[in-house]
Amino acid sequence: MRIRLGRLEDAEGITLTHCSDVNEWYHRENGKKTMRASYEELTILERYLHGGPWMSIESCAVHLNSLLLEDHPIIVAEVDGKIAGEAELLINEEPVSGELHRIAHLDVIQVHKDFRKQGIGRALMRFSEEIARERGCDMLTVTPEERALAFYKKLGVNKIIQHGVMMDFNLEEFPHKDVKIQRGEFPWSKIRDKEMILGKFQSSYHHWFMAFKERISGIDDGLYFESGRFGDSYYVIESSFFGNDIATVYSWGDNFVETLMILGSRAKELGFKKLRTLVKEQDTEVTRPLKPSITGKSIILAKKL
Repeated sequence: MRIRLGRLEDAEGITLTHCSDVNEWYHRENGKKTMRASYEELTILERYLHGGPWMSIESCAVHLNSLLLEDHPIIVAEVDGKIAGEAELLINEEPVSGELHRIAHLDVIQVHKDFRKQGIGRALMRFSEEIARERGCDMLTVTPEERALAFYKKLGVNKIIQHGVMMDFNLEEFPHKDVKIQRGEFPWSKIRDKEMILGKFQSSYHHWFMAFKERISGIDDGLYFESGRFGDSYYVIESSFFGNDIATVYSWGDNFVETLMILGSRAKELGFKKLRTLVKEQDTEVTRPLKPSITGKSIILAKKL
């Protein structure tokens, strides 16, 4: 086994690694499965909806290029010259519990199904930690799937730094808020020191990066997208592949309740029926009057380096 930094030329092998997890492929309409199909019959968008940009060489290459241009490490595991696993790190500074840390966020880790239980995941993690330390990071973070919790805890990634609750809000419950919004893109430097108060499923930087640094033609341009600021808060509103009436919301700032009400009003004004976002567990109690439905939960784990 050989662990090394990835290159753009690895797009095909990385795509095969991620696609190895998909047993059946489907055509999709409005985000929903319609009929089974062969991989070759699917559009790039339909492949994307099976698991993200890694599902086709074309979109995977765009994704990898976005990471490489910003100097974010791609890490691959090779066995007999074949890519058997892949990991991706997003490195930047952002606040955790009110303190600024230089974070290496493990955005992706995937092992080809034919090479599992051979220590490849552990090797990718060890190499990721080495790279993070070389880059001056003091913390490694990850948003784990429940089935992977034991794997990360064995490697010392066991401090919970966020409990999150995914919520859907009926926008009929939101009153109109007359607030001056300045629409437009914003650089990472404007929000680096701010807490991400809505939508933080991965690292704060991940959500900014996906909004402004990785837009894939034929995929992201099919969604409604809006970004901007009001007062000292910044936001992103996107429509969803899984329902044109759903607004997915992300925000950086201070006043959780006021921000939620303003963005709910804005989404309602845009014609959306539902607002979807991740709320930190400690903020869920104040959302009760809005009668949200809970659709999932997540945690972010950390390891000090």
